[in-house]
Amino acid sequence: MKKYYFLLFAFFALNFSFYKAQESNFNYEIIYKFEMKADEQKLKANQKKLDSTFAKLGVSNEEGNRIAQNLVKMFNDNSSTFTLKANSYYSYFTSNSKISENSIDLIGRMSKAAGDYYQSFSDNKITIIRDYKGLDFTINDKVEKNWKITSEKKNILGKECIKAVSTLKPNTFAWYTPEIKTPTGPVEYGGLNGLILELVQGEAHYTAIEIKKLDSEPKIKIPKKGRLVTMEEYNKMVKESEKE
Repeated sequence: MKKYYFLLFAFFALNFSFYKAQESNFNYEIIYKFEMKADEQKLKANQKKLDSTFAKLGVSNEEGNRIAQNLVKMFNDNSSTFTLKANSYYSYFTSNSKISENSIDLIGRMSKAAGDYYQSFSDNKITIIRDYKGLDFTINDKVEKNWKITSEKKNILGKECIKAVSTLKPNTFAWYTPEIKTPTGPVEYGGLNGLILELVQGEAHYTAIEIKKLDSEPKIKIPKKGRLVTMEEYNKMVKESEKE
């Protein structure tokens, strides 16, 4: 009789362990639509800053504005999307947009989402592979996870989402879903008790338009490419370079 109970217990324990393993098998691919949303007043306020940036890059205002307008149009086009792949340990975020060669340098200096982003969930570290002036950099930093959770909720793609506001960066907030426990999201943001399905960074908006549950684990390997630097070192280098 004792043997019978032991086998019964072992059977349920095995099934429970299998269920938990399946539950924690977070293999996803998320497609995000990217949009630049700025009203006319903000655009005028940023015009002087843009003109100054174009001058430092050796680009005329006319040419710079033309490129900037094309970028906004490209980013707001339906084909302007980003893909996030995630397994139980890592995530990988990259742009799907095809960018012309004559715009790549300007985009690399102005876009908030330049490069490929790799997040490690175990230590909350992020690795960004970025090109600057034709040189490759591997940038090591921490995942941005300083959030204040609010009581606001809304539905995105059938998932109930909760609003979280950044406590460090102004005009930045996220909508995440506890229904998908993967603690990641677009660019450098994550650390929440669920997947970020919408992220707003000022004028930059990322909104999930498709969620795919994958049958197999996506292979995500964090590369080391070019010069290894911290984000602080990289920003300092870019700032000094643009003074030249």
